[in-house]
Amino acid sequence: MKLFLPIFHQLPIETGFGLRNPLHTRGLTKEPQVQVSLWKGFNLLAEKKISFQGKDGIQCYLQDLFTDTELKNAGIASVEFAVKDLSPSDKANLLGQSFEGQSFYRDATSKLGATILYDMIPDKKPGHIYSPILHSAHSASVSDIHDTYAVLLNFRPPYLETTEVQPMKIQTRGSNGKVLSESQTEIGFNESLILSFKKEFKPFGGFESGCSLTFKGGKSQFAIFTLFRNEKTGALGIEHSLAPHYYVSAVANPVARKKFYENAFKGFRSTP
Repeated sequence: MKLFLPIFHQLPIETGFGLRNPLHTRGLTKEPQVQVSLWKGFNLLAEKKISFQGKDGIQCYLQDLFTDTELKNAGIASVEFAVKDLSPSDKANLLGQSFEGQSFYRDATSKLGATILYDMIPDKKPGHIYSPILHSAHSASVSDIHDTYAVLLNFRPPYLETTEVQPMKIQTRGSNGKVLSESQTEIGFNESLILSFKKEFKPFGGFESGCSLTFKGGKSQFAIFTLFRNEKTGALGIEHSLAPHYYVSAVANPVARKKFYENAFKGFRSTP
């Protein structure tokens, strides 16, 4: 089970995480292993192992584990939670549990921050084929002292290494839904893309309520959220942004779902 964390190279923001010990809260004595790893592409740059030490949970910032140089060279961090050699009865006791990870973000100076809960993600099986994504950063706030950032983390484990990187198409849309501009980029495997709404909409007279960024493409596993920042105080806010298809009831219908994906990803790949 893994939690993925971005590393903010261009912003004075520190990244941390919190994990609950599901074994301890269920009265089991087995000690889980937590491994925190820094990645750049498919290269493992550094890793640290942490123990719960019998506690219900742990909290830690990457800056407490790694040097500035290690973090500067990294693309993303992964936090892996694994429990080995459990007895059949202990495994049965854990079935149905939700393994959640909490990610923390704070201003490096003021220490004001925000947090969000994520379900930890199991490893994909060897041979897994990823689908493209469709995502619209649907909530944003921009002013003289505020900005919003769309954050996309592109994770792909080393055993699924590939040289193929499918391009990501990015659209800026006005408050009326009209496409103002369209560009294409590639988010490297095990790297992050962090875009400022203020910067992206500046060429069009600035951001106004209802404007949005749309992302389409990619071929990996993405963790996506929206980060709000007060540039004066350093205060942060965060929202876990879901892709538009989460709000389309027709996705529950297999026939409608196929048509939806074919239209959404036309030119990229049809997804049954």
